[in-house]
Amino acid sequence: MKKVISILLSVTIVFMLFAGCTSSNSEGEIPNDESDNKQVTEELPAEPAHKTEVPEGYVGIYSVDDFEYIIIDGASTDKTLEIVNKYQDKIAKIISEKDGGIYDAMNKGIANATGDYIVFLNADDVFLHENVLKLAAEKMTDGKALYYGDLVFLEKSTGKLSNRRQNNVNYVYLCGGMLFHPAIFASKKLFEKVGNFNTKYRIVADYDWVIRALVQFKASCAYLDMPITVFADGEGASSNPKNKERHKNERTEVQKKYFSPFMICFSNFMYKSMRSALSAPIIKNILRANFLKNRQDV
Repeated sequence: MKKVISILLSVTIVFMLFAGCTSSNSEGEIPNDESDNKQVTEELPAEPAHKTEVPEGYVGIYSVDDFEYIIIDGASTDKTLEIVNKYQDKIAKIISEKDGGIYDAMNKGIANATGDYIVFLNADDVFLHENVLKLAAEKMTDGKALYYGDLVFLEKSTGKLSNRRQNNVNYVYLCGGMLFHPAIFASKKLFEKVGNFNTKYRIVADYDWVIRALVQFKASCAYLDMPITVFADGEGASSNPKNKERHKNERTEVQKKYFSPFMICFSNFMYKSMRSALSAPIIKNILRANFLKNRQDV
């Protein structure tokens, strides 16, 4: 049986290179919502993340028998849907409607995905090259609940690219760092087991979900040892200085929910004072072995 991967071009993207609606304001700031139950969303006209159209060969490189493309658009009022409609024969589903923010839109994508694994691609992000999905699928052979690769950061002001390797994931890394969701292939069954993104969090719901899956539920996982996605550094809500305080508060709440006070203090100390020690072979191997114990398939 073929492994089907659902490609969720979700929330703020339309077909790899174009942005849909965002749920932030014109400067990228997340509206300040102090109530857990109240959602504040400002829908704005979408603007293209790139000024060129999507190359036909790039979006049509895979048949829908292998990869399922799903578009989640936040009711864009620009030419987003006009562009998307050019590729209808390549796209399994197009949903264009107002949503409650980025994670609400991602949850819609999960609900509509029929593939074995799901990967998210957001505005201004692109897969590293046209064969990334094929190569990743060839490595995903042992039925892990979650696979992850590396993320390539693009510094737009200089054009500099740097590969952020994620080959040393452990509890300390997850507490103090971040497993980047554009480089994650998560099984549909894993979402069914651990739940979707918690829309209470406007900035760190992806962090919350990863920690929930890997720390609370101890989902099985494997490193693909290859770069997956190019991420435009500084474009996300978490990178906006105006969201700094909210980002900090949300992240701290998530850390306290899943990690002990000792682990939080230890992780903070290691990242601030002894970061290089985390890469020492003996320490890396001990932390990694402890992390991989008692992992659960779904």
